[in-house]
Amino acid sequence: YNEGLEFFHKKDYDKAISKFYSAASKGHIKAMYYLGECCYAKNEWLGVWNSNSYTTLYAKNEYQRAAEKGYAPAMVKIGTYYEYKNDLSNAVQYYIQASKQNESDAINRIVELCVLKRITINDEIKDVFYLAAHNGNKDAQYQVAMWAYESNNIADAKYWLQQATNNGHVQASAKLTDILKAEELMICKQKADS
Repeated sequence: YNEGLEFFHKKDYDKAISKFYSAASKGHIKAMYYLGECCYAKNEWLGVWNSNSYTTLYAKNEYQRAAEKGYAPAMVKIGTYYEYKNDLSNAVQYYIQASKQNESDAINRIVELCVLKRITINDEIKDVFYLAAHNGNKDAQYQVAMWAYESNNIADAKYWLQQATNNGHVQASAKLTDILKAEELMICKQKADS
């Protein structure tokens, strides 16, 4: 495996494939993944998932084997495969499984798909949003803030809006400003009434 990795980093994919194949046939999960990576890299100019070449199918198969053994980066690759094929249901399931291992690429893909309104938010996806928010994803921070606001949990809403604002989310900044102005008006009204 380690020799294969050396060849992979040197972009000598044929030699890397030989080494990874040997390790993968003995059940080495990362070798399976890197077999997929080698095939992916060799076919990148084809648009990879757009190709039905043997190499592309082999890459998918190796990613699939590693994903089935629980390797999160392989789950992300399989998720992107299904996303490319416009099978968002399968893509999201792979991303969710990878996100449970705190795989940032999977977490960010789920958030992006929700922001683009390509998938709907359910409880499982909400869990991913909370993870993404804690990992600094500004879109997730904004969404978590809005859920808090809708639940009348203003303190949490302000916290997440501030986090999103710090990360450059324009809508979060505007919403936070609105909340702070409303609070200020309420304080002024209470002082005037007393």
